[in-house]
Amino acid sequence: MVLKMGLNHEGRDFIVGDIHGEFGLLERSLEGVGFDPERDRLIATGDLINRGPDSPRVMEFLRQPWFFSVQGNHDQMPAMALHALTHRDDEVLRAWHKSGGTWGVDVPASQLRGIAAALANLPVMIEVQTPNGTIGVCHAEPPIGADWLDLRRRLHMGCEHTRRHLTWARERMTALGKREVQEIPHGEWAVRNIDHVFCGHTVIDRWMTLGNLHFIDTGGCFDGGDLTIIEITARGFRERTYQRARHGDPGHYKTVA
Repeated sequence: MVLKMGLNHEGRDFIVGDIHGEFGLLERSLEGVGFDPERDRLIATGDLINRGPDSPRVMEFLRQPWFFSVQGNHDQMPAMALHALTHRDDEVLRAWHKSGGTWGVDVPASQLRGIAAALANLPVMIEVQTPNGTIGVCHAEPPIGADWLDLRRRLHMGCEHTRRHLTWARERMTALGKREVQEIPHGEWAVRNIDHVFCGHTVIDRWMTLGNLHFIDTGGCFDGGDLTIIEITARGFRERTYQRARHGDPGHYKTVA
């Protein structure tokens, strides 16, 4: 459930927000940053499928040696749908379709089983060494006041509560929405024993940092939304966003300390 990646001595490392079946947009984004598949690596914040038009292409990317991803809540849905088909659970199937899973209707059952198995085997956390320190990646967010090493230990022990929190929770964003910021001590926003953590899951207008957490799901699968890609091996990080509504947009590059 935890993947550790060493320092990339040959090229650059990038993190991209939730893809949600927008693999064509991802390809244009990688062209924009001059991604070199022979030297560079890409880590996704999960939710590789649903909503976008290219969800069936997910295996094409999962087979690439340069592509890595944590597991998102949407990535768990094909396995749930297959179980629902076996047990004739229409409610689960309707929920998947409502979440953008209608693409699964046109995919042969054998292909869908392969996709479900591959997504089920994705790690819940990724830890990568970079010139900017040790960077963690999860889909949703760690608990407020969490310790990265403790989360890693809990996952190794098979803690389902920890796994679910890291793939489904919106604790910090809920606190912000309810204006409960004052009730959370400043130091509790950060995750201890890790330099930075990148997350997706919650759609926001632009890259947001809380403590040492960076939220980068900027809604690339929605009209007017962006797919955000961060060069995490650049000093201070380097960000580029690509908008789905303007496929010819070269994106904009900026360095964020």
